[in-house]
Amino acid sequence: MDNHAQIDWAAEAAATERSTRVFIGASDQEPNGTRIKLQNPADGQAGLDYRGSSERQIDEAVKVARDSQGGGRWWNMPAAARRACLVRLSELMTQNAATLAIHDCMDVGKPISLAQTEAHIASSMCLYFGELADKLYAGRIAPSDPGSNALQVRKPRGVVAAIVPWNFPIINATLKLAPALAAGNSVLLKPSELSPGSAQILVGLCLEAGMPPGTVSFLPGDGGVGSALAHHAGVDMLTFTGSTATGKALMRAAGDSTIKPLLLECGGKSPELVFEDARHLGVNALASAIIGGCMANQGQLCVARSRLYVQESLYDELVTEIRSQLEAMKPGVPLDAATTFGPLASPNQLSRVLELIESGVNDGANLLVDGREASRPNDGGCYLAPSLFANTDPSMRIHREEIFGPVLSVASFANEAEAVELANSTDYGLAATAWTTDLGRSQRLIRKIETGGLQIRSTADQRFGAGWGREGEPAGQSGFGIEGGQLGVYSYTRVQWIQFDFALDEAD
Repeated sequence: MDNHAQIDWAAEAAATERSTRVFIGASDQEPNGTRIKLQNPADGQAGLDYRGSSERQIDEAVKVARDSQGGGRWWNMPAAARRACLVRLSELMTQNAATLAIHDCMDVGKPISLAQTEAHIASSMCLYFGELADKLYAGRIAPSDPGSNALQVRKPRGVVAAIVPWNFPIINATLKLAPALAAGNSVLLKPSELSPGSAQILVGLCLEAGMPPGTVSFLPGDGGVGSALAHHAGVDMLTFTGSTATGKALMRAAGDSTIKPLLLECGGKSPELVFEDARHLGVNALASAIIGGCMANQGQLCVARSRLYVQESLYDELVTEIRSQLEAMKPGVPLDAATTFGPLASPNQLSRVLELIESGVNDGANLLVDGREASRPNDGGCYLAPSLFANTDPSMRIHREEIFGPVLSVASFANEAEAVELANSTDYGLAATAWTTDLGRSQRLIRKIETGGLQIRSTADQRFGAGWGREGEPAGQSGFGIEGGQLGVYSYTRVQWIQFDFALDEAD
């Protein structure tokens, strides 16, 4: 349903059942692990109250997944049949977009109009990876001597535990699930304890799409569930998106158990460089695009361009326009279809962002726009309007640390060399943007900026580009491993070499 403005979302929310259950094989069961009590970020009232998965349930889910792999019910299906299941899953996600959206809205305060858009984005992502399932070449033939035939084949990793964050619940769950399934793996899906709703629905849709029982299981819970999966000897691979600190903890856990491979997308502190030659685009268009890259999802995105560097000759003019546009942005309640900027996801997240804003003030940065002073829809929710700091430098926490909230830091640079130095002055390396029309400069930036993705922009028009076909690997403490595109599917496979030796004597 595309016209979300015609839906009475408050009524939909009131009618939505939000019980959280474990899903293993072909059936669901009551979770009996650690109790989790949450607060509704929209109004501060009591939110979800449920138990996470127990150790016994985790063991059962792993066993069912291993049995599924051992029997080959999913992997041994013809690739075209796996493709058909994933295509059908995409169709079901589209049909259930409003239901997926209402759960993400109520779980983490995501504005409902954006939540429904994200449900459709996740559906298209599932379709992309589903269509790859029968188009992946199994391996390569290697040069060999006349008496042998040597080749490589790709096999699924086996049982993949996918731990996904709360900022884009349905998109992140799909980004893990779809390529792992396309490669033939069984998947244990563990969502953030803040946002179990849409992931639980997604797993149910997998069975409805025709996937054999045991192919996908759902294990809700807190960090203890993720740690148990990382330590579990029956898990063959771990894929995680979230903080760098948690990524390091999972690496230690994997090393303490079976040295299982990991795919990690962790924190980011992405820079945006604006050179003088981008002036012709107009400061209004530039400011709007810059704000979109930093404040989307209330700044709660790993690739947020939260460090802005502007060439000195353009600095004052552009910062003035950014300030004006940010001051006009006000938070709204998530169930209002007109809201595009909602609350932060939880009281803990709000507290962290507020603490970092205070650190910026204490470190001497110039707080041009103070989101703490803006009006909010009510006093109970986790609302915070955008904030803008000027005159920041690499010694400040707001420059070094991932804030994951609506805070933009801006500083000036004199020349290209200084811009590159500032862009790389971080431990992270997830993404970056540079605004320039100079082709030579573009080539130099490609060589010098250390990130998994780099966008060179000479227009304010947003391009879809390669879409889900984009392939990149983070640098620094932003993680490792490739997500997206065909290589993203190959991340969930291992290579086995095969050699056939035979006699060359002529037949009798």
